[in-house]
Amino acid sequence: DIGYAYFKSKKFDQAEVYFTQYLKNPKPEFKNDAELRLADINYANNDLDQAIAIYDKNEDATDYTLYQKALALGFKDDQAAKISNLKSLISKYPASEYIDDAQYEMGVAYAAQDDFTNSNDFFGKVVKSSPDKDLVANASIYRAQNYIDQNQNDKALSELKSLGEQYKNTAYAQKIVQAAKPIFTKNGDVSGYSDFARNVGVNIDASEIDEINLSTGKQYFSKKDYKNAISYYEKYLTQNPSGEGLYQAKYELGESYYQTNNPTKALLVLQEIANVQNDYQDDAQTRVAQIYIAQGNSAEAKKYLENIKNSSNINVRNYANVELMKMYAEEKNFSQAEKLADAVIANNKNSAAVIETAKVIKARSLMNSGKDKDAQTAYTSLEKSSNTEVAAEALYAKAFYQNKGKAFKSSNETIFKLANNYASEDYWGAKALVLMAKNYIGLKDNYQASYTCDQIISNYADFSEIVTEAKEVKKQIKK
Repeated sequence: DIGYAYFKSKKFDQAEVYFTQYLKNPKPEFKNDAELRLADINYANNDLDQAIAIYDKNEDATDYTLYQKALALGFKDDQAAKISNLKSLISKYPASEYIDDAQYEMGVAYAAQDDFTNSNDFFGKVVKSSPDKDLVANASIYRAQNYIDQNQNDKALSELKSLGEQYKNTAYAQKIVQAAKPIFTKNGDVSGYSDFARNVGVNIDASEIDEINLSTGKQYFSKKDYKNAISYYEKYLTQNPSGEGLYQAKYELGESYYQTNNPTKALLVLQEIANVQNDYQDDAQTRVAQIYIAQGNSAEAKKYLENIKNSSNINVRNYANVELMKMYAEEKNFSQAEKLADAVIANNKNSAAVIETAKVIKARSLMNSGKDKDAQTAYTSLEKSSNTEVAAEALYAKAFYQNKGKAFKSSNETIFKLANNYASEDYWGAKALVLMAKNYIGLKDNYQASYTCDQIISNYADFSEIVTEAKEVKKQIKK
């Protein structure tokens, strides 16, 4: 009696003690019932294996025993065994009070196996024949959710709207609205969701609308549908400018602006993320740097590149090294450029083109630092490059060092090779002609030197620095 009292008051731990003690020496007429109550206690305490073991050995297996065992098997995610037990119940006890519940649970079990046809068949039986209004409502909603899982959203929404009218202003309206939510959010129809909820008497909290706008924005962003992502992120941030998901929403909004060719708006949003520590800071700083580089604003780009060059993300760090290397080389800060070039060359994950760019910059640095031997070695390795600009520069460097070594004739031969093989590379061709003029001076052929300078001055006006140098060389001839 004490055990039953605790059981009825749901004090299962105390009840278990008394039933276990009683079953050590039970009266035969009460043994089976006591075992079933102990099994129920184990079920309630989620000790499912123990509950199933007791249900199995109970001598008076009934519709109740089969039903409880089936539920326990379902909680263990053994859906096949659950279905088998429920079929036995329906077959052996067709007039049982558990028939409707068993059919409902059959629907649940089949749905868990993605067998939506059988699932809906059993939910349909419940809807058609059960007098239990609560069970009918739940079966109807579950059936509509099965349609969603089968990608039959139109059919699901039609049924949910019908259920909404049927259960308007009842406790089930909230369930119906939540069941319909995935359909509306998948279509990005936030206003449609609000209207549907309002029509069935359910108030949607503003925070839920914010969450839908955010999740819909993420959904479109993940599909690279940046135009639609912008719309939902803007709505979310307007209504929720400091809430959860702020940094992700702002970063992905800025990235969406960038991807839709609106760098001005992208900068405004991404700079906010780039300047505050958060999970998206590195990505934002990288994109801001890229925008400034595209705009030719190296000074601003460098600020962000310097921030990310020590990033824990190797890809971000490497990107910063490559771009800073180029910038320092452009500024003729060759010592810094060379350090970064070494880092870029050492990263074998870089493309061949990027590594070659680093090798060119390192070669220039070595040349400008007066490390002639190392520079010559560096440039020699680039002479056979498939990039004509790189190969032309490498031949120019060869001719330069031949001139420096007073091998004027050999230098001119190298320049002729450059002119013949890389005629399209005007810049290096023009620089090489200045070198040729110097070679002719070294060979004491002032006429050819003067003529070469005149050709440079007449034909290469686009390269003002080279023209100026040619004029200086010509002055030396006149002297």
